[in-house]
Amino acid sequence: MRTDRQLELRCASRLRLFFAVLWVLLLFRLRLSGVVAMEGALAKKREGL
Repeated sequence: MRTDRQLELRCASRLRLFFAVLWVLLLFRLRLSGVVAMEGALAKKREGL
């Protein structure tokens, strides 16, 4: 009985870790694409000047 509970906790912590990593990757990609878009806009402004 106790081992089942420990297994559940271990599974839950792994799942939480997996989702945390997924979330960080998602935020990183969004920030990266945002930076790329900003740099593209700045480059266009420079070309316009």
